[in-house]
Amino acid sequence: MQRLVGSHAQLLDDAVRAKGVLQPGEQLMWVSPRAADNWAEYRDGEFLEQIGHPELSPALATFWPRGGPQWDALGRGDAGTVLLVEAKAHLSELASTCTASPQSRARIEHSLEETKRALGARADADWLTGYYQYANRLAHLHFLRALHVPAILIFLYFTNDQRMNGPISCDGWSEGLRAVYAHLGLPPDVPIPHVTNVYLDTRELA
Repeated sequence: MQRLVGSHAQLLDDAVRAKGVLQPGEQLMWVSPRAADNWAEYRDGEFLEQIGHPELSPALATFWPRGGPQWDALGRGDAGTVLLVEAKAHLSELASTCTASPQSRARIEHSLEETKRALGARADADWLTGYYQYANRLAHLHFLRALHVPAILIFLYFTNDQRMNGPISCDGWSEGLRAVYAHLGLPPDVPIPHVTNVYLDTRELA
């Protein structure tokens, strides 16, 4: 991600624009990771500052305990669009389970249930185990959209990462992603609102 945003940002810009998630003519700026702040990746109130919405910090503290998602990249469009990026290079990165304390877990569960209802997911789907990271990214997108922030969640999947033995094509990600959607009880073959998958070949970063 550091190399992509630092010296190949046009690749990411073009891939995002091709998905049609920006307003016509909207200019995009990547606010993290950046060399200027040692490639920091932000979470909690700090990520809200980066996307230009520090006023939402009290609401986020109610919605989610500290230690929330740490974003691989964050972008801002000059028309107000906010881009949240979660990047993966190999299939095993898709799996995760919530390890929060009981007190934090109760707040997380409440917010995940709210997000499930908003997305029409199966009520009995387990969002705390199996693919918790994917679920909590959806929850934070829901948080922002519910507060009228025009946010887009981008799942960035790298291909041909030989060092990580990752998928060689977007088709190589398909089976793993089908398992994610099925486990989370998301409607099959129905796009998740304001969520898009982007695929980039790591060979383009050489």
